[in-house]
Amino acid sequence: MLAKLRQRLAFLARTNGTIDWGRGIRTFCGMAVPYLAGLVFGDPQLGLGVGLASQLILLADVGGLYSVRLKTILGAWIGAAIAMMVGMVVGDHGGISLMATILVLFISGYLTVYGEQGGMVGVVSSFAFLLGSQNASADSFELISLAIGGLWGLVLAIVIWPFRPNQPLRQMVANNYVILGNYLKAMAASSFDQDDPKAQSLVVQLRQNLLKSRQALVESQRYLWGQSKLRELLLVLIEHTERLNKPLMLLSEIINFHNLPQLQTVQILMEDAISALGDICLDLAQMVMGKRCLPNTNRLQLLLQALQQQQTLQKQALTEDFADYNSLATVTQLVTHLENLTSQLSQTIQMAQLLENPRLFHLGEGPDDEGFSTPAFTPWWEPLKNNFQLNSPLFRHGLRLAIGGMAGVLIAQITRIPYGFWIVLTLIFVLKPDFSLTFQRLSNRLVGTLLGVLVMSIALKLVQDPHTLSLLGILAIALGTSLLRFHYSVAVFFITAFALILKAIVPEVPTEYALASRLVCTLIGSAIALVLGFSFLRQSERFRFTQAGVKMIVNLEAYFQQLTPALLGQGPIDQQEAERVRNQSRLAATGMQIALDRFINDPSTPLEKKEPALTTTNYLARLSRGFRVLISHLENSSGSNPPPAMELFTTQVEQSLTDLRLSLENQSPPEALPPIAETLKQIRDYHQHYQAQRIAEIGQQQGNTPIRRYLNDFNLVVEECQQIYQRLETIHSAIARFTDCPDLTHGIKLKSQPS
Repeated sequence: MLAKLRQRLAFLARTNGTIDWGRGIRTFCGMAVPYLAGLVFGDPQLGLGVGLASQLILLADVGGLYSVRLKTILGAWIGAAIAMMVGMVVGDHGGISLMATILVLFISGYLTVYGEQGGMVGVVSSFAFLLGSQNASADSFELISLAIGGLWGLVLAIVIWPFRPNQPLRQMVANNYVILGNYLKAMAASSFDQDDPKAQSLVVQLRQNLLKSRQALVESQRYLWGQSKLRELLLVLIEHTERLNKPLMLLSEIINFHNLPQLQTVQILMEDAISALGDICLDLAQMVMGKRCLPNTNRLQLLLQALQQQQTLQKQALTEDFADYNSLATVTQLVTHLENLTSQLSQTIQMAQLLENPRLFHLGEGPDDEGFSTPAFTPWWEPLKNNFQLNSPLFRHGLRLAIGGMAGVLIAQITRIPYGFWIVLTLIFVLKPDFSLTFQRLSNRLVGTLLGVLVMSIALKLVQDPHTLSLLGILAIALGTSLLRFHYSVAVFFITAFALILKAIVPEVPTEYALASRLVCTLIGSAIALVLGFSFLRQSERFRFTQAGVKMIVNLEAYFQQLTPALLGQGPIDQQEAERVRNQSRLAATGMQIALDRFINDPSTPLEKKEPALTTTNYLARLSRGFRVLISHLENSSGSNPPPAMELFTTQVEQSLTDLRLSLENQSPPEALPPIAETLKQIRDYHQHYQAQRIAEIGQQQGNTPIRRYLNDFNLVVEECQQIYQRLETIHSAIARFTDCPDLTHGIKLKSQPS
């Protein structure tokens, strides 16, 4: 029993990542520069206030894409200003203040519908409201500090700051493409010799780095929650590395097993093509790092055309000598795999472009985050509307935060404890949408606060000079922000020291009372968070995640059934029902994201299960978006007959979804996917036949023909079907890795109808 308890609490001593010195230096500059400016102009208190305000706004900078960071920091600045003004207006009115606290905390918690960025905007706004309500009778000092500090924080984060918090994560993913590029160059140099030691070592290195990059993405999720566009894009780029590697292996094997004398020209062309691919992959690595080195694929396209000409020559030779049949088959396979590789590479380049400009392709003008076209831009209010119901975990989080805030305010008013707002402040930092992360935050915060109070009770007696204390406080908060990702308890220790130093500089109550109040308020706030976090029946986090995954697939099955009739040319889509099922899928995706965060942050979750869970969650959501894209393409269909193999494709997709659902329900490895690739080849061959006929029609200046109408109906549909298959492959692989574990012995009983 004792050993099990020690194992469950081992996370208190475990570090969670590296020390973020860049963030600490930024914090030091953000605090020290305004403070020194205040000393120069004779108002150090204003300088300190500006520095504090900048750090408050920078709490919302959780990293990610440049545009997302900019919007998040601006949103936090505006939200904090509004919240502080509201707090200053209602702070002296007991009943109104209580109602305002409930409303502000609910809105702040509900902003988690926008992911961790929205959640941190909520935290910053709540913090500002509490500060405003505590200074209701004061002048506009806080607002002036917030205005200047917000601008200073924005300059630090966006304009002049050289450190990029996500650069190590990008570097890890970029290394995959560096290794892949070097491997391709080695393949070309050794004429595809599979026994070449250099090429073999790079294969092993690539596999190891793929595993490390997946683990790095998982670790980056620790202590965070909600979706991150950057992490999603990097995860897709990791999967694209494997997709590029598969046809490369096939190409190498074909050339090694069919090294015929008459294919010497083909082999030379293939060596040049593989070398060009290596250069493109090395440029891709630079793109991932944000150096905007767009690869030049012109040479690869020319080499592909030359190989296609060799294929034509082999077809001509076949009419004269049937002994050349093997040569034709070999060249055809090489051309096919190289075409697939080129197509995949084009999607990967577009994905890398999105890292710098995530809205480069939208509103149906080009591919979205995985290479397919997006029919419409999602309005900002849709996440708020779709989650405004009790069965939404994010709505419940806002509700719990509001209830906890009400309890904290009432306790502070009844007991009249000094700095009673620290109770609610503890609550908004500790209480998270999932229990596992709440429990970790709570435990770490208690340990860090207790140690901070004990140490500062001695330190504040030894040091009393305001300027010395200010310098020590700036150093403490810089260390605290550096250690947030490394170890939350240690970070809280320094943050507690900083808070107590501030109170010692401008003592409103004796230092001893401030120390005791800090500890007591933290205990009360943590207790409220624990009760609220445990108020819902708590299940195994793996069981909860698996249950959410099953529900997501059930909704995807229903969603796909809505578009099947139109896909087969059997009738129009029921738009009202499709929209209803789509909303159900959105809610299921949100629930699965929350379950994923709980599962990843549970101390008992094995590391090797985190990556497949993360991949499954992201790609099920992408599969749902793929179905939506298909519906948008089919809405304006002229009613052309689909390719004959399309019926088989829909059957195979339905069977794949059923098998994946059963695999999660029974916690057993999934059945092998149906031969969807062969079906897609039949669809593509049929489609290309019509494309060739249409070219002939264009030459004869024929206009609105049945063939043209067919191509208008199915050009994008055929491409999207290929994307759906690739996502199913990734989901199948991830679920196979996830279910390969005997620790969950019971299945999950869920109705096979959307709830």
